[in-house]
Amino acid sequence: MTELLSRPPRPRAEIRPLGPLDLVIIAAGALALIFSFFSYYTVTIVNVSSTTSAWHGFWGWFSVLLAVGAALLVALTAVAPDHMTRRCYLGAVGLFGLALVSAVIALFYSGFDTSGPDAYALHVVKGHGYGYWTSLGAILVGGALSLIKLRQAGASER
Repeated sequence: MTELLSRPPRPRAEIRPLGPLDLVIIAAGALALIFSFFSYYTVTIVNVSSTTSAWHGFWGWFSVLLAVGAALLVALTAVAPDHMTRRCYLGAVGLFGLALVSAVIALFYSGFDTSGPDAYALHVVKGHGYGYWTSLGAILVGGALSLIKLRQAGASER
C-alpha cells in the first residue's frame, strides 16, 4: 500500500500550441465537412433544378471524411510526442491526397440517378454546386499546407 502512495506521478501529456498553418489545415477539414451539407450535386431536368448534399453519393462523403481525418491528425500534433509529429503530417498529406482523388472521381459521378430511356429526351444536365467546389478548394488548401508542414517537420528533425 505504501508503494502506491510513494510512486511518482505519471507525466501528463504536454499540449503545445498549434501554429497558424495548423489552424488553417484544421479549418480546411472543417470547411469541407460544413460545405458537404450544402449544394454538392445538382441536376436540371427540362427547366427544373434540384440539388443534394455530398452524403448522397459515395465519392462525395468519402472525400469529406478523409479530409476530416486529415484535419484530426494535424490537431493530434498538439499532444503528440515530437517524434510523432512528422508521421501525423505524413498521414495528413496522404489522407488529403486520397480525399482529392475521391473528390475528382465525384466530379464524374453525381448523387442523382438520371438513367433511363427518357434521360436524353428530357435534357438532363448534371453538375456540381458551390458545396462541391468549396469542399474541393478546402481539400486542396489543406493538402498543400500539410505538405508544407511535413517539409518543415522533416527539416526540424535534422
